[in-house]
Amino acid sequence: AQVFQAFHEVYRTGAPARLFEWKIITKSGTPIQVQTSIFLIRDSKGKPVGFRGLTRDITEKKIAEERLRESEEKFRTLVENLNDVICTLDAQCRFTYVSPSAERVIGYGANEMIGQSFSRFVPAEDIPALYDWLEKALDDGTKTTEIRVSNRDGRILNMRASVHPFHGKGQTAAGLSGLLTDITEYKLLQEELRALAVTDPMTGLYNRRGFTTLAE
Repeated sequence: AQVFQAFHEVYRTGAPARLFEWKIITKSGTPIQVQTSIFLIRDSKGKPVGFRGLTRDITEKKIAEERLRESEEKFRTLVENLNDVICTLDAQCRFTYVSPSAERVIGYGANEMIGQSFSRFVPAEDIPALYDWLEKALDDGTKTTEIRVSNRDGRILNMRASVHPFHGKGQTAAGLSGLLTDITEYKLLQEELRALAVTDPMTGLYNRRGFTTLAE
């Protein structure tokens, strides 16, 4: 019915059907996906007398497209459920892509961050160090550091940031791709462990190790 409808429309209107997709069964019984262009043949008096066209096998193309779609869905699912933020920056350190996880981690939606400078989300006193780090990454390659980021509520998050330059047509880096990981809880735990190492948990007073450290 689908194929008949396509040919019938060409016959009725005279307009060609370009790149019409359908399935056929091969001699071995295997179904394959094909793509056809159909044109109307008219006699010298303009009367429709038949069709001409071109059909090509696009089975492998359709399989490749399906695999690509599945891969994209898996990648999208992975990115959207990460607790990390995937991002890209241009050479002026403005966000050009931010994964949806940013809203969960930082509180800002991806659309709010794209086009904005990285410095907008960093405490003012940390901006010089941020730009120095990003410039070195653009010049020298992959860089990892710890930075502070202000979330929507104004709370300061400790984040581990890793960036890697990518290049356009020239040799100069066109921008940076990066991964931001919230390590705020880890840093708090680290501080607690450091405190426990030098204080008595019952009294909160310095223990022997704490006393020795202060004495030194």
